[in-house]
Amino acid sequence: MSGQPTATGVICTAEACRCSSSITATFVTPTSDVRACFGQCFPTPTSAEQTCGERICTTILGHANFRRADMRRANMSHVVLHHARLDGADLRGVSLYKADAHNAEMRKANLAGANLSWSNFLTTTMPGIDLSRADLTGVDMTRADLTGANLEHANLTAAALMGTSLAGANLRGATLSLANLYNADLTGADLTGAVLFRANLSWATLNGARLTDVNASWANMTSTKLVKAKLDNATLTDVVLLAANLRGATLEGAKTTGAIWNRATCANGSPATTEC
Repeated sequence: MSGQPTATGVICTAEACRCSSSITATFVTPTSDVRACFGQCFPTPTSAEQTCGERICTTILGHANFRRADMRRANMSHVVLHHARLDGADLRGVSLYKADAHNAEMRKANLAGANLSWSNFLTTTMPGIDLSRADLTGVDMTRADLTGANLEHANLTAAALMGTSLAGANLRGATLSLANLYNADLTGADLTGAVLFRANLSWATLNGARLTDVNASWANMTSTKLVKAKLDNATLTDVVLLAANLRGATLEGAKTTGAIWNRATCANGSPATTEC
């Protein structure tokens, strides 16, 4: 199959699908040709592996412009999108499994229900992005900007979120078991009903955050800032709250059996001894 340019300059080639070359693209308007292109190269979730044998088929789209593009349900597994511009793009239901989108720009993009598991979104700019019900298992979003993002019911198991901005984000019902949120900013975030089992929240900022009904059993909250946070009915069994600041926080109905409170600041401002 020879390369066939589309109306927007996308070139899908058999060679690209066989990993021997790359696809380059510049999008200036939303177009369904994006889906057609990826449909040729990756018609099924496993076609890349089937086509390339032991090699992984990688499509290189670094620095490409996908602003407001319609890419719904495209299979973009293993695609390289570093520094790409995807602001406002419609990526609902896409597969970005093991993709590399570090330093990409994805402001207010829609990735609801997408698969981003084990992908690289290091330092990506994505404020206001919709990742509701997305699979983000093992994703690396270290130092990414997710301010005001919608992550309701997203799966962030074992995700790397160190230094990530999640201020004002919607994380209601999200799963963050084993996630690393060291030094992350979750100021004013809504984590109602979220699962934080064995998550690392040390040195994170959750001032004014809503953590009602969360399950944070065995979580590490060493030096975590929880000023005026709402922890009502939270499960905090065996959680480490060493030197945490809970001044003004509410913990009505919270389960704290086995919690470690050493040097923590309690809701009333007093230092904790064995518990607050």
